[in-house]
Amino acid sequence: MPIRIGTIVRPHGVKGEVKLRPETDGPEIFLSLEHVDVGARADSARRWRVLDARLQPSKHGITVLLHLGGSDTREDAEALRGSGVYVEEEMLPPLDPDEWFLDELIGLSVRDSGGEDIGVVEDVLELPAHPTMSVRRSTGHVLIPAISPFVVSVDLESQRIIVELPEGLIDI
Repeated sequence: MPIRIGTIVRPHGVKGEVKLRPETDGPEIFLSLEHVDVGARADSARRWRVLDARLQPSKHGITVLLHLGGSDTREDAEALRGSGVYVEEEMLPPLDPDEWFLDELIGLSVRDSGGEDIGVVEDVLELPAHPTMSVRRSTGHVLIPAISPFVVSVDLESQRIIVELPEGLIDI
């Protein structure tokens, strides 16, 4: 299963490099990749050879500068703006038992700690402060931070997330 590990935010320079916002706890993974898949979604992404990767400190943490084979001009890089960067799960270091990939949360049902149904995770947004789940409900959407203490447990086998929400965040 392809896992999203970053988003291309803009071109860098005039020779086809892109600036990428990593969506992983270990951005150094980019330094060892031989290829990545780039596209709006994993199932429609195109494979690119990685020619060069560098890490650069920024005011938002670490940025990855990536040069992909076939991206030779600023215009080539501009065409990739906003695209997701994906790799196969086996290319990534193993997760600890209490960790999960954000993409794995999509489609899981969400319940509060009292067992009340909240909805289904439709997307996970990488916001500056922390990842946030967009949960579809019968009455619309609610945003729930995908971090502790809000997320109590994630059970991928039963396809369920248990959350503890502050009073007033949603009306169940």
